[in-house]
Amino acid sequence: MRAIPPRSFQVGDRVIVIADHLASENSSICRGDVGTVCDIHGVFVNGVTYLVGVSFDEDVGGHVCDGSCEKGHGWYVRDYELARLVDIERDYSGVEIATDEELLDFLGIT
Repeated sequence: MRAIPPRSFQVGDRVIVIADHLASENSSICRGDVGTVCDIHGVFVNGVTYLVGVSFDEDVGGHVCDGSCEKGHGWYVRDYELARLVDIERDYSGVEIATDEELLDFLGIT
């Protein structure tokens, strides 16, 4: 059996915690916390769950994720507990983004 790829996370991706409680039970990390992927640790459970090293923006009482982030900011999180934040410039480089004023005008709100 082959492991599935880690839900398209890459080192450098900005991510947000989407789980109410982490399986790893770090009570300092809450739903909505944001960080940057600093390591993909590998397969953890039955060959299908990946541990993603996250360098959180705030100190979460964590570690250094095998030396890939600042002490206290790192924690390994299961891939299904995270979502990648959209990087407009990278993910939608060919799309012209409307200004707030253009959007309000389009919606007829002025």
